[in-house]
Amino acid sequence: MLSLQVKLFFISTIVRILLLSGNFRIILDMTISELEIWFQNAPRPEQPLMLNPATRINDIDHFLESHFAPLKADPNSRVNQSLLKRLLDLKLLIESNS
Repeated sequence: MLSLQVKLFFISTIVRILLLSGNFRIILDMTISELEIWFQNAPRPEQPLMLNPATRINDIDHFLESHFAPLKADPNSRVNQSLLKRLLDLKLLIESNS
């Protein structure tokens, strides 16, 4: 059985490939608003949380606010796609540990 870190590595690699190919929207089966509602209802993991080796989340509410604000303003911007990727990584981490 693969560890959670290995699973996240494979998923993030696939997401990066899709981001580079411009097909990222295909794998997102919910809108930004639906994703935001999902996080409002999701259980909060203990903090601080290591999303990946380079991303430590000390305040989940601040993390979510700082990622959703730019996405709502311009959801199709390539610059904002990394924000969406981190949100999806966090969603996967919460789902995996629930």
